[in-house]
Amino acid sequence: MIKKVLVTIIVSLIFCVNICAGETLTEQQTETRKWTKKGIDWKVKGDQCWVLGQHQRAIDNYNKAIKYFNKAIKLDPQDALAYGGRGFIYLVLGQYQKTIDDYTRAIELYPKDPKNAILYYNRGRAYLKLKLPTAACDDFYLAGVLFLKDNDRNMVLECINSMEQADPSSPLIKKLMDKIYAEPEKKK
Repeated sequence: MIKKVLVTIIVSLIFCVNICAGETLTEQQTETRKWTKKGIDWKVKGDQCWVLGQHQRAIDNYNKAIKYFNKAIKLDPQDALAYGGRGFIYLVLGQYQKTIDDYTRAIELYPKDPKNAILYYNRGRAYLKLKLPTAACDDFYLAGVLFLKDNDRNMVLECINSMEQADPSSPLIKKLMDKIYAEPEKKK
């Protein structure tokens, strides 16, 4: 369980860095990013406390992060990074419908890109928790395809494992397995 949380934290941080790289921003976007960054900072503090088993402290940090993400979203409803950060917190807190809503909005704002695979993966986890296996498998499959494009075979295998948990008879399992074996491993 701790391994899954750590992997998700690392991948979500990579998502955050990739979204922010190399942009020229307006004044409003700069202000929005300020609040989003504060949200990310408190999210990271919450993640660290969660991994250490300090759950109440983590929840307090996550609640602060949510307030900052809310400010960013109010300033700029197009801020996918704020939706993604807040969605992750909702996932950790077990607020699965809010997770789905935020990840869906973040996905709408950004095209299917290998850097965004974690959005599909985490939304799939929320669907799995809500016992919606078809939606979960769909998202795990999409995440797996995107992770494969990014040559992250470990996360592709994690997606396959998650699909097996959601619906062991899903045809998407074989389809993704065929893709991973058909795709030669690229050197990083």
